Amino acid sequence: MLIESLKDQDSETKILEAAKTVFTRKGMDGATMQEIADEAQISRTSLHYYFRNKEKLFEIIFAESLDRITPRFNKIIEMPIPLFEKIELFVENYLTVLTDNPMLPGLIVHEMSRDPHAVFNIINTKGIKLDKLLVQIELEKMGGVLRNFPIEHFVVNIFSLCVFPFLAKPLLEEYLFDNDENKFLQFIEERKKVISESIILFIKK
Repeated sequence: MLIESLKDQDSETKILEAAKTVFTRKGMDGATMQEIADEAQISRTSLHYYFRNKEKLFEIIFAESLDRITPRFNKIIEMPIPLFEKIELFVENYLTVLTDNPMLPGLIVHEMSRDPHAVFNIINTKGIKLDKLLVQIELEKMGGVLRNFPIEHFVVNIFSLCVFPFLAKPLLEEYLFDNDENKFLQFIEERKKVISESIILFIKK
């Protein structure tokens, strides 16, 4: 029984990795169960044995991806440290997660275009808890550390500055980095400091 259970786990992992690849390439609407089965090198019958439909596959993949991100971010938000240090930690961790999961930004963008309400529901369930961060921002504004800035621009700036290089990776690699993966990774490492400094410069008094 133990051996069979391990085999099932291995098969499910293989299928989920294949589904990530296909969903990233084609989105949920464009992907088919047959393409996922082909990518996993299994029969479609075997695929349906483990997962009934592609919607369930996507839900699992998306939720697992968020599970890699949100716990560490919520932990950073809870830390009793100044906001500028939190921004540096947040950016560093976010870029690290995206480097390890480069398919994630494209997957989210595909699904926001297809079904933003479904994406919102998943993020709302597993998302980053910003309440304490917003309270800290208001306190540091009152303390004269921060200028009065629109919070929506602060949030969008952090996420967009981190995510865009991964969405544009093929273009950046071809035109800026001679199709050299190591040059791209070095660029991302440099971005950790550049983005943090840009955000802090935008909000500090």
